[in-house]
Amino acid sequence: TLMRSIAVAPDGTAYVSDNQAIRRIDTAGIVTTVAGVEGTQGSSDGIGTAARLTYPDGLSVAPDGSIYFVEQVLNRVRRLETNGTVTTVVGTGSPVALQGIARVAAAPDGNLYIKTSTELIRMTAGGGILSRATVSGLSSTETMVVTASGAVLMSDSDAIYRIDVSPVQT
Repeated sequence: TLMRSIAVAPDGTAYVSDNQAIRRIDTAGIVTTVAGVEGTQGSSDGIGTAARLTYPDGLSVAPDGSIYFVEQVLNRVRRLETNGTVTTVVGTGSPVALQGIARVAAAPDGNLYIKTSTELIRMTAGGGILSRATVSGLSSTETMVVTASGAVLMSDSDAIYRIDVSPVQT
């Protein structure tokens, strides 16, 4: 099993993704599969192990406790809610279609930032696009987070980039 991503919630719970599943490691060290089934690839929304995942990556914990992640090969952003429900938020199979989805980061204000191959998009958790900016010079985005002040930090294989985002609507 290849561990693809890890994120830690404010309560200390860790979430780890591998090829087809997301697992929760609680503060006592107990590991539980919360979405998908290792060895069973797919793309269906569902609850817990009834959902099917394909290489979930770039886990990001939202203020409400939901986990957002990307499935690059399927060009999607998905949400794992605290009750175990997995839904497709952006990309193939959703009302919001974007191309070249690479990373997602949940911001402290509840908005999402999505990095595609050419853009950084700020949107509501419900899928409404608030702003778009062209981003060039990043060969591939390895990680992306949003700081408490709202700055977006991204890294590729060579550097770390800081993008200060102002609350301008388009």
